[in-house]
Amino acid sequence: MKYEIVFHPEATREYIDAYEWYEDRQPGLGERFIESIDDSIAEIMAHPAGGRIENSIYRVKTVKTFPYIILYEVIEKEKEIYIEAIYHGKRNPKSKFRRAK
Repeated sequence: MKYEIVFHPEATREYIDAYEWYEDRQPGLGERFIESIDDSIAEIMAHPAGGRIENSIYRVKTVKTFPYIILYEVIEKEKEIYIEAIYHGKRNPKSKFRRAK
């Protein structure tokens, strides 16, 4: 079954900011970051229930190579995977659940 990926606006901003940060550090590193995120999102789409559950409704997917996680919710009735955050693993974990849709 196919799901649509929907990003919270702040998740989009986190994605872009992280790309720019890595690209500023080393040309090409931002592109590798995007590839890792895209690979993780493809894995989520293939196995939406595969991420470990956090805070009762959210799932977490660890990004390979980079210290990021993707926080997402599977919304079955709308066939959506809602990306709540693309989150650096060193940030305060409690703040990632404070967003409203």
